[in-house]
Amino acid sequence: MKKKKNLKGMTLVEIIISMAVFALLGVILLRIGCVIDSTTKAASRLNKRVNEQSPYAAAQVTHYVEYDEYGNAVVNELDSTPVEINVSVSDEHGNLKSVTIDGSRYDAEVTINANRYSTKNAVAGNASIYDASGANSEHDLKFVQLDNTIILSKAELDDANPSYDIPEHEKSYSFPEMEWVSSADGIATVDRNGVINRVSAGECTVYGTTNTGITYQVSVEVN
Repeated sequence: MKKKKNLKGMTLVEIIISMAVFALLGVILLRIGCVIDSTTKAASRLNKRVNEQSPYAAAQVTHYVEYDEYGNAVVNELDSTPVEINVSVSDEHGNLKSVTIDGSRYDAEVTINANRYSTKNAVAGNASIYDASGANSEHDLKFVQLDNTIILSKAELDDANPSYDIPEHEKSYSFPEMEWVSSADGIATVDRNGVINRVSAGECTVYGTTNTGITYQVSVEVN
């Protein structure tokens, strides 16, 4: 006679542990699904918002239209913040220059008044693409619009800060409130008044820095 095989089933403890493992995996998968769903919705909303907001920023439109409960169009101004743009003007040698624009002279730096506009409130009333409590809710496409347009390429540069060239090593200039230094004292030295003295044959550079931080440089060749 053949012996019957003994079939051993799962104990109650093993069943409970298995159920706990499956439950834990289910919770993890559910959380992952919620995160993916939330991320997908946030990305979709952000994409729609960019499509809605970008025309305002690209065209620098300072207003947007909303509709009241009766379907009437209401024109609202975009939020704006006053800002200043500072532009430093220099010559081809990197030395700061004064500039004259429309008859007014500016020393080295021009301050342009402008407004920074926020486009977020142009879409905040659209519930299908804006969720104040969701991700990317603070996303904003800003743009800056000048109060008065200044074309610096058409400005006149003044010779208030000229670039000094010394064609001969014997020639020297003396400037008040400047610090002078030579790149090679073994070739040429320079004293605190900017006077250059020859030492030996060679080439070096003499630098002079003003108390305002402007640096001039002179190439020196000693034969």
